[in-house]
Formats: sequence, C-alpha cells, structure tokens
Amino acid sequence: MNYVLDTNVLLHDPNALFSFSDNHVFVPIYVFDELDKFKKELSQRGKSAREVIRRIEELRRTGSLFNGVSLGEGMGTLYVNYAETEDLGIPFEGQQRLMDNAILAAAIAVRDSSDEDTIFVTLDVNLRLRADALGLKVMDYEGEGSVKNIDELYTGVATLMVPGG
Repeated sequence: MNYVLDTNVLLHDPNALFSFSDNHVFVPIYVFDELDKFKKELSQRGKSAREVIRRIEELRRTGSLFNGVSLGEGMGTLYVNYAETEDLGIPFEGQQRLMDNAILAAAIAVRDSSDEDTIFVTLDVNLRLRADALGLKVMDYEGEGSVKNIDELYTGVATLMVPGG
C-alpha cells in the first residue's frame, strides 16, 4: 500500500512517518517548501517542522530518498517524490492553492505509477474533497497523536503513598 502524506499530517504528528506499518510512505517534495516556511516559528508548528526535517535528514543519511529508505526494522519505506503540477489541468490561484495542487499532483503520480493502492492522507477536509474529486483515495490522519481510550487521559490527580509518621 502507498500512503502520500500532506504537510499538515507531519506538522500535527512528527512521528507520522512511522505510523503506516510496513507500507510505502511518500512525502511530496513540495512538503519541504512548506516545512521550510514554518521551521523558524517559535510555535509548536515550528518545533514540529524542525523535528520532521531532522528525522528525514537522519533517514536520508542511510540511503536515497528518491530510491527509498527504510523507516526501521519491521517498518515501511520512505520516498520523496514530485510531479509536474500542470498534470492536474486545473487553474492555480494563490500560493497555497499552488502548493496544494503540487502535492495533489505528486499523489496522483504515485497512484498512476504503481500497481498498489495509493491513499492520500491529510487533515485538511477541503483538500480531501478535492483529492476525492480527482479520483484519489483519501483518509483523515488518526495516528499516534490521538487518544483512543478515555482511561489513558491524564486526570490531573496523582496518589502517592508515603510512610506514616
């Protein structure tokens, strides 16, 4: 299975690269332009951008991002890909729309060059709608950042046993 990640997934969860088992994970090259734009921020978004860039750089040192690098034992393979943005055949309006279209074009390129199912993963509902309209399978990201069990939530209370005295 191929998973193509949108920028917002990586900003939301810098560990997202490792959330797709032993599948192929694709990061469109255009995502790095967006990460670069956010990395100087002092916000959580800036911290996440820096963390993702560092992790991908560590992986790059083990091989070629173009040919694919292992995400670890029992994990999948990370690829960085691109596509000509004109492949979508739809007009571009504004810088963000241009970037979104470029990322969509990269996802379509993965789908069209593989015999495996390809899923575009994004937290952006409008981008999911656009991707679906272009024939891409889409999903919202519900990875490691989400709490699945109410018992896992921190209550703010801790019980300490101390010796009597």
